[in-house]
Amino acid sequence: MIYWIKRGGRLFGTALFFAVLFSMLLRADALSVRQGTTALFCALLAGSIGWFIGTVVCDILLKGICADLGDGGAERLVEGGILQRFQMMHEQLTPGGEEMPFVEKQPARSRRKKRKH
Repeated sequence: MIYWIKRGGRLFGTALFFAVLFSMLLRADALSVRQGTTALFCALLAGSIGWFIGTVVCDILLKGICADLGDGGAERLVEGGILQRFQMMHEQLTPGGEEMPFVEKQPARSRRKKRKH
């Protein structure tokens, strides 16, 4: 997931860089050194801000999509906790499924009789 978040940020930043660069070079007198330097600086600034915003947006979207995927029991989870997911998966794999609650194991009783002194 981290790979796709980084890749989305890079794509958004790169697209914004070239969009700003080409839009500033289309102006009149854009081929002068001063205007070209200004266009390049503005494009770099826009690209870096676009990379940051793209990374944040991709992170929110991908995590939102991944949290929405799954079966209907996902709304029962508290804040999407991984422990609840493991417990649900374990309940589904257990014979009897969710109808059979988990019973805590009680300590084994000692067979020896306790003597009073």
